[in-house]
Amino acid sequence: MQRDFEWLKELKVGDEVAIDISSTWQRNVFKISKVEKITPTGRIKLSDGSQYQPNGRKIGESYSCPLRQITPEILEIIERRNLMSKLEFDKFKGLLSVERLKMLLQWQEELAKK
Repeated sequence: MQRDFEWLKELKVGDEVAIDISSTWQRNVFKISKVEKITPTGRIKLSDGSQYQPNGRKIGESYSCPLRQITPEILEIIERRNLMSKLEFDKFKGLLSVERLKMLLQWQEELAKK
Protein backbone atom coordinates (compact mmCIF):
# COMPACT_ATOMS: atom_id res chain seq x y z
CA MET A 1 0.00 0.00 0.00
CA GLN A 2 1.42 3.35 -1.02
CA ARG A 3 1.94 5.39 2.18
CA ASP A 4 2.88 8.69 0.60
CA PHE A 5 0.09 10.74 -0.87
CA GLU A 6 1.56 11.61 -4.25
CA TRP A 7 -1.22 9.63 -5.89
CA LEU A 8 -3.75 12.20 -4.59
CA LYS A 9 -2.33 14.77 -7.02
CA GLU A 10 -3.53 12.56 -9.90
CA LEU A 11 -7.05 12.11 -8.45
CA LYS A 12 -9.97 13.07 -10.71
CA VAL A 13 -13.71 13.44 -10.27
CA GLY A 14 -15.29 9.98 -10.62
CA ASP A 15 -12.28 8.10 -9.25
CA GLU A 16 -12.85 5.71 -6.36
CA VAL A 17 -10.81 5.87 -3.18
CA ALA A 18 -10.61 3.78 -0.03
CA ILE A 19 -11.36 5.46 3.28
CA ASP A 20 -9.41 4.02 6.20
CA ILE A 21 -12.00 3.83 9.00
CA SER A 22 -9.86 1.69 11.29
CA SER A 23 -9.92 2.30 15.01
CA THR A 24 -7.82 1.29 17.99
CA TRP A 25 -9.92 -1.85 18.48
CA GLN A 26 -10.48 -2.70 14.80
CA ARG A 27 -7.63 -2.58 12.30
CA ASN A 28 -7.76 -2.70 8.50
CA VAL A 29 -11.30 -1.42 8.01
CA PHE A 30 -11.96 0.34 4.73
CA LYS A 31 -14.90 1.57 2.72
CA ILE A 32 -14.97 2.70 -0.89
CA SER A 33 -16.30 6.09 -2.00
CA LYS A 34 -16.30 8.06 -5.24
CA VAL A 35 -14.73 11.51 -5.73
CA GLU A 36 -17.52 14.00 -6.41
CA LYS A 37 -15.57 17.24 -6.52
CA ILE A 38 -12.06 18.63 -6.17
CA THR A 39 -11.88 22.33 -5.35
CA PRO A 40 -9.23 24.69 -6.77
CA THR A 41 -7.51 24.57 -3.34
CA GLY A 42 -7.34 20.77 -3.57
CA ARG A 43 -10.12 19.83 -1.13
CA ILE A 44 -11.69 16.52 -2.04
CA LYS A 45 -15.43 15.94 -1.63
CA LEU A 46 -16.65 12.34 -1.74
CA SER A 47 -20.03 10.87 -2.66
CA ASP A 48 -20.73 10.07 1.01
CA GLY A 49 -20.52 13.81 1.83
CA SER A 50 -17.17 13.68 3.60
CA GLN A 51 -14.42 16.14 2.71
CA TYR A 52 -10.67 15.74 2.77
CA GLN A 53 -7.64 17.99 2.72
CA PRO A 54 -5.25 17.76 -0.25
CA ASN A 55 -3.02 15.50 1.88
CA GLY A 56 -5.85 12.95 2.32
CA ARG A 57 -6.81 13.79 5.92
CA LYS A 58 -10.50 14.14 6.75
CA ILE A 59 -11.74 17.66 7.46
CA GLY A 60 -13.52 18.21 10.76
CA GLU A 61 -12.53 14.99 12.50
CA SER A 62 -10.41 14.67 15.62
CA TYR A 63 -9.35 11.17 14.60
CA SER A 64 -7.72 10.12 11.40
CA CYS A 65 -9.73 8.71 8.48
CA PRO A 66 -7.17 9.06 5.72
CA LEU A 67 -7.82 8.35 2.09
CA ARG A 68 -5.98 5.39 0.63
CA GLN A 69 -5.32 4.40 -2.91
CA ILE A 70 -7.38 1.33 -3.79
CA THR A 71 -5.09 -1.69 -4.05
CA PRO A 72 -5.75 -5.41 -4.52
CA GLU A 73 -4.88 -5.84 -0.82
CA ILE A 74 -7.51 -3.33 0.29
CA LEU A 75 -10.14 -4.92 -1.96
CA GLU A 76 -9.29 -8.32 -0.45
CA ILE A 77 -9.58 -6.94 3.09
CA ILE A 78 -13.02 -5.49 2.27
CA GLU A 79 -14.17 -8.76 0.69
CA ARG A 80 -12.89 -10.78 3.65
CA ARG A 81 -14.72 -8.56 6.15
CA ASN A 82 -17.92 -8.79 4.10
CA LEU A 83 -17.69 -12.58 4.00
CA MET A 84 -16.99 -12.81 7.72
CA SER A 85 -19.92 -10.52 8.44
CA LYS A 86 -22.15 -12.67 6.27
CA LEU A 87 -20.98 -15.77 8.14
CA GLU A 88 -21.64 -14.11 11.47
CA PHE A 89 -25.18 -13.06 10.58
CA ASP A 90 -26.06 -16.07 8.51
CA LYS A 91 -29.38 -17.66 9.40
CA PHE A 92 -27.48 -20.88 10.11
CA LYS A 93 -25.29 -19.23 12.72
CA GLY A 94 -26.85 -21.22 15.55
CA LEU A 95 -26.26 -24.49 13.71
CA LEU A 96 -22.50 -24.01 13.37
CA SER A 97 -20.42 -25.28 16.24
CA VAL A 98 -17.38 -23.39 17.48
CA GLU A 99 -15.18 -26.08 15.95
CA ARG A 100 -16.79 -25.66 12.52
CA LEU A 101 -16.42 -21.89 12.72
CA LYS A 102 -12.72 -22.33 13.54
CA MET A 103 -12.36 -24.65 10.54
CA LEU A 104 -14.05 -22.09 8.27
CA LEU A 105 -11.80 -19.30 9.51
CA GLN A 106 -8.70 -21.47 9.10
CA TRP A 107 -9.77 -22.35 5.56
CA GLN A 108 -10.34 -18.67 4.82
CA GLU A 109 -6.89 -17.73 6.15
CA GLU A 110 -5.28 -20.43 3.97
CA LEU A 111 -7.11 -19.03 0.93
CA ALA A 112 -5.91 -15.54 1.76
CA LYS A 113 -2.27 -16.73 1.75
CA LYS A 114 -2.57 -17.96 -1.84
